[in-house]
Amino acid sequence: MFQRIVNALAEAIEDGRLRAGQTLPTHRALASALGIDLTTVTRAYAEARRQGLTDATVGRGRSSRDSRQAASGRAPCRASISR
Repeated sequence: MFQRIVNALAEAIEDGRLRAGQTLPTHRALASALGIDLTTVTRAYAEARRQGLTDATVGRGRSSRDSRQAASGRAPCRASISR
């Protein structure tokens, strides 16, 4: 499930649904919205950051990165978040 979240973030960045700097839902909000465990979202957000899809700033939350930055070194992903 965590990989589906990462893939959905990548796809949203690639197709422009997520703009650079756009704030992402909090871990708790996303977990609640998807009806999944908080640790799954935490793992997904950590992987998204490792892949360069997101940035995290203390006090400001997590945001998407520019698609050119996010795409460097990654293969395109095609998935959607669903339970």
